[in-house]
Amino acid sequence: MSRSLNKIMLIGNVGDDPEIRSTPNGNTMAKFSLATSRTWKSSDVQQQEKTEWHRCTAWGKLGEIIGMYVKKGKQLYVEGRVEYSQTESDGQIRYWTDINVQEMQMLGSRGDEGNWSATPNPEPTSTPPQPTCDITEKHSCRAPLFPECKKSILEFYTVFFVISYPFFKGR
Repeated sequence: MSRSLNKIMLIGNVGDDPEIRSTPNGNTMAKFSLATSRTWKSSDVQQQEKTEWHRCTAWGKLGEIIGMYVKKGKQLYVEGRVEYSQTESDGQIRYWTDINVQEMQMLGSRGDEGNWSATPNPEPTSTPPQPTCDITEKHSCRAPLFPECKKSILEFYTVFFVISYPFFKGR
């Protein structure tokens, strides 16, 4: 049986504030660009750098979250699939490569410039934000988006242990 995989993982900086749209049936779409850079030393021992720009699209709840929290310059981890398309205008064919984002992790600290707050100009607060869930209550938050939730880490290690225990037990 033949299998295939179309998966891309990127860590980069958002090029501009995301463009948010809604489809007629109410589905949210967020489009944004993500810049990734690499550096290397050339044969004459000079430092070289190249930046690649990626067109990213997220749909549904993830698109809404991106619209609320992601701003220009913020660092993101995105995971999704590569999609190719083409358009024709004025007799010229243009080819596009898009990243259909399926998962996203906001990187950096909350104290960075361009805070992760959903409000455009957040007011400084005297008390830090509290975690969105407690380890004693039923887990309801989205762990990858809210790292302050310790229950998700506990669940991960519990699942990891349950899955890997038979393997290690036999050694």
